[in-house]
Amino acid sequence: VREVEREIKRRKKIWGVEGDVPEVVRIFPVFIALDDIHEDFAKLDFIKRLFPITLSSPLLIAGAFRPFSGDLPPGEKLKLQGLDKKAFFEYLEYLQPSIEKKHKEFIYALSNANPFYGKVFLRGKGENVTIMRELFLHLSKDEKILLLFLAYFPGYPVRELPVEKKALNSLKKKGLVYTEKGRAFISHEIIREEVKKILWYMYREVGLFVQDAIMEEYSEEAGDFFLDIGMEDFALMYYEDALEEYENKGRLDDVLRVCEKMLKECGIHGREFTEIWWKAAKILKMKGDAKKLEEHIKKYKSRIPRKLREYYEGMVAFLKGDFETTYRIFGRLIEGRRHYMYLPSIVTYLSALVVLGRMEEAEKVAEIGKKEIKRGDSLYPALCNTVGFMEYEKGNLEESIKWHKRAIKYGGREEQDVVAASYGNMGVSLASLGRWEEAYELFVKERELSLKHGLWESLYYSTVHVVAALVVLGRMREAEKYVKEILAYLPHITSQRDRVYLVNRIARFLEKSGEIDKALSLLSELSLENCSPPTLSRIYQSLAWLNFLKGRLKKAMEFAERRKKLSEEIKDIRGGGIIDILRAKIYYAWGEEEEAEKIIRKVQEIGEKHGFSFQKESALLLLTQLKIYREENVEFPRVEPDNKNEIYGLWNGVKAHYHFSRG
Repeated sequence: VREVEREIKRRKKIWGVEGDVPEVVRIFPVFIALDDIHEDFAKLDFIKRLFPITLSSPLLIAGAFRPFSGDLPPGEKLKLQGLDKKAFFEYLEYLQPSIEKKHKEFIYALSNANPFYGKVFLRGKGENVTIMRELFLHLSKDEKILLLFLAYFPGYPVRELPVEKKALNSLKKKGLVYTEKGRAFISHEIIREEVKKILWYMYREVGLFVQDAIMEEYSEEAGDFFLDIGMEDFALMYYEDALEEYENKGRLDDVLRVCEKMLKECGIHGREFTEIWWKAAKILKMKGDAKKLEEHIKKYKSRIPRKLREYYEGMVAFLKGDFETTYRIFGRLIEGRRHYMYLPSIVTYLSALVVLGRMEEAEKVAEIGKKEIKRGDSLYPALCNTVGFMEYEKGNLEESIKWHKRAIKYGGREEQDVVAASYGNMGVSLASLGRWEEAYELFVKERELSLKHGLWESLYYSTVHVVAALVVLGRMREAEKYVKEILAYLPHITSQRDRVYLVNRIARFLEKSGEIDKALSLLSELSLENCSPPTLSRIYQSLAWLNFLKGRLKKAMEFAERRKKLSEEIKDIRGGGIIDILRAKIYYAWGEEEEAEKIIRKVQEIGEKHGFSFQKESALLLLTQLKIYREENVEFPRVEPDNKNEIYGLWNGVKAHYHFSRG
């Protein structure tokens, strides 16, 4: 209990700093330095949560770490090097003037020319130099046991060590061990590695203690110990305990690391191998890491079942935004005889169909999914989210919201990526209904979940959603810092679909900031080759609107017509209505009032039928402007100011124009 209390107290200190940083960086630039982040999960979480702030504020975080398999946010990595040989020898001579050349050569090779390690390896009195290897010969049995134990279990509680305290105190005096906050550590990594090589013969005594009394939180380290001494069965047993512990705590990066050890080192085969490989693949899919997932498949390609391999090859294509390949792979997987990847394939196949705009086929596949995947099934949240996305694309916004609510309700610990996506998708549907305040709250939840679980792909989207909401709500200054984040993400994004989506949203922000030329320049740099129809249609819409604002009506109409054609092809009723509003404005600007009115009335009709508040209100607004232009009598509808979207401001502008025109 005391150990837990100490750890809670330590973490509260870290959380306290974390809470203060956003306020402090508004006043001063802040530099945070963290040591040994590879073995401290609290510090890793701290970095991940503060990482977005570094992209838009004067905050720099530096973390020292040794190679480890954990996941860090994108950043510059510097590999530290030792001194050159001449300088290192001078340093050793300064510490020990009478040191022999052979000892200098030995320490140089052993320490990698790190001056701190060099100092550690120089031990002795007067003229006598004691190298670490020589020192080990003079240790007591308890000291050797303790050193080997700490080499595998760093930071173990002092009161739980396998030997008497006398051995610990002796090692502390020799500079080989230190204690901090009731935990014991070997002085440095090189000593730790040398201990494993030199004192391996003490493994029996250490092994007996590990089997009898090792603390549960050190299960992974126990697995490492037994693996090193060739007892793979014991290693596997402890790794399985570690997996269970990490999964219960939602520590996905640690689960991945242990899975890799089990696959690579433990000699497992058959179903056991497949289950561990699958567990790792699920996490990489959840995190949206296409590159690592692809490597995971290639590395063990010959050892996993064909259907499982094909499924995850399809997922790599999906995460990269290659939806035609996704469509082909999953189309094959759901054909013919049922198999264990049949149901997961239905969900991803449905997603690909919706993204590609093939709605008729998507509706058929959705019906199969609803019939096959029932509430309580682990795939049910993913199906709900995908069906909700399909209903949104069809323009059935209220129905879309219902499905996303189900996905959030039934999403468990292993479906947090689905839950995050559902918050975002439901927010988009609410935004389409003009309920931007509610949408903003959901986008914030999506972003929080993405940061908490290291879901980087989801983080890109959630940040873009937050920007979109803040722009519409008129909170441009807040939006600006998130735009800086998005610009920092762009170089790390490999999926064309994600890159196009993010750039389009940044263009929206630039347009609202009055920087139309910058927005057009950013969009013109995009490669639109192999873009899916829905993605392409959104770009055409942005280009049409920006050209309209610049007064380039012919160019604007050209992009608007392309957008309209794509909307009809993929049956995007909502998007077709939005572009029709712009087409009507262009016709109006050309003096073709009758054509403009005809389009507007059709938009109004569709908006009322499907509950598209933006289209409905925009159409009414344009019809009112036409009446003012014709000097007809006008009745203004009541528009509530608490709606807090663009329509309220536009109505006030039209009212001002009306009263001005009548003196």
